[in-house]
Amino acid sequence: MQIFFSHSSKQKPLVREIVRNFPEYLGGWIDEQKLLFGDDVPISLEKVIKSETDYVLVFIDEYAAASTWVAKELAWTLEAERANGRTILLPIVIDENAFRKISNVEVQNRKYLTLKDYAEGSIRALASAITSELFALVCRDMDGLRNRKTKVSATISDADALLRTQAALIQKAVFPHRHANPITLHALRDVVNSQNADHLGRVEFEQILSSIIRHSLIPGLYYDGFELYLVEEHARWKAGVHHDRKEIIGRKASSLIGNGTKVFLDAGSTTAEVASVLCKKIENRVLMRITIATTSISIANTISECCVKMGFDDAFSAVELFVPGGQVRPGTQAIVAAGADSHQILRLADHIGGFDIGLVGVNGVDLEGGFTTHSNAELTNKQDIMRSSKTRYLLGDSSKIGIVLEERFADFSDDVRYVVDNDPDNERLRVLLACQKNKIILA
Repeated sequence: MQIFFSHSSKQKPLVREIVRNFPEYLGGWIDEQKLLFGDDVPISLEKVIKSETDYVLVFIDEYAAASTWVAKELAWTLEAERANGRTILLPIVIDENAFRKISNVEVQNRKYLTLKDYAEGSIRALASAITSELFALVCRDMDGLRNRKTKVSATISDADALLRTQAALIQKAVFPHRHANPITLHALRDVVNSQNADHLGRVEFEQILSSIIRHSLIPGLYYDGFELYLVEEHARWKAGVHHDRKEIIGRKASSLIGNGTKVFLDAGSTTAEVASVLCKKIENRVLMRITIATTSISIANTISECCVKMGFDDAFSAVELFVPGGQVRPGTQAIVAAGADSHQILRLADHIGGFDIGLVGVNGVDLEGGFTTHSNAELTNKQDIMRSSKTRYLLGDSSKIGIVLEERFADFSDDVRYVVDNDPDNERLRVLLACQKNKIILA
């Protein structure tokens, strides 16, 4: 612990005696010992008091009360207190009259220790009292620091929770918007404010949006300062979007798969729900002798863990699991072709004699625009799954209806069926049913 002694020159012998009676763990800063030849005295003392000292003991006698140096040291100490938010200045009163002459109210209101005379016993008793008081102050400071850390931690936690809540609202509002139909910043704020108890002003909303982007809370979000849209759904968050609808579709699609079926599962959050239901059926021995292929690392892991749980091995397994080779896309966890070898799915299909069922995820569904996805390597995956499957089911929750993306890989005139949740409030779904009822399976 570092202690600075502020005093008049007359009290140097007293200060030396006090330090001599301190325990070893209390370190004292005395100018005659610490200042070096050529040091800038005011700058050195101010720096020591403000940044290198734990407590300042000021010895107040008639000379200290009149000293401009002591007055400066008192001012620096009070500044340090305000900056650190704790008690640093500790008065030792040698002369009560001198203490009353100090005009600074912050000093006069302090509890202080006194020295009545310079007897050895009195000095030893004062050193002991200072040590005891310092210990009490340190304990109080530690409690305050602990409480302050707790409050800061809680504040940070609250701010983080608020930011994530706002990110969820923004993500939900932006979800229907792609490159062809971006949403303006003003319109987005209106949508988010309709879901908030406290309306966000323009500046506050832009600050929150900037924080969300800076912390990558909505990967795949495009924002140029004026308009926003989703470039692509991201594995980090898309499983949680309309999860209840995807569960319903997953159960319905899994009911189309029976014993002995060879099925290909496209990468995606909805096909992941199909895999989850298939695993439950396998674990309950309802589904056996099934061949599953997938372009999803996460789905392959789900099926593989199911096989481990069931104790399957090379000698016996109710499941044959295949994955094509290639590169894994970090944003979707999908395996896509690497290099010139772009049709691994078709080669895998030739190897096992083709697939009975192909379950393909869709990113956009529209009566005129058909079934669409993004312009990337997963387009080839979807096309090859459909080519290698006898029966093709396209899976996508009702929030995808009305979205048209860059690449169309199927339309309602093709030999496909669209599995979708039956949302009674979705007017676009009602239009699809009126026109293409025979192509739609409601979950």
